[in-house]
Amino acid sequence: MTSPRPQAAAPGRVPSPCVNVCRLDAAQRHCTGCLRRLDEIAGWSRMTEAQQLAVHAAIAWRREHGMASEPPAAPTAAPNASGL
Repeated sequence: MTSPRPQAAAPGRVPSPCVNVCRLDAAQRHCTGCLRRLDEIAGWSRMTEAQQLAVHAAIAWRREHGMASEPPAAPTAAPNASGL
């Protein structure tokens, strides 16, 4: 079985992990399609390239570990313009 492919990105941009299979697991607070946490989905467009790459690494870890737990250093979303 192959994994769904992330959406294509503009040249020089990190592609979104979204696979257009949006199913939220409220108990674990993540999307069962792309395996991103809700804060990662909401903050994606504000993240730096390094943060986006860290999300991709976290997704790979989650896939390998069956979403059993979080990777040791989970990425965080960048604050918005108001600093919140």
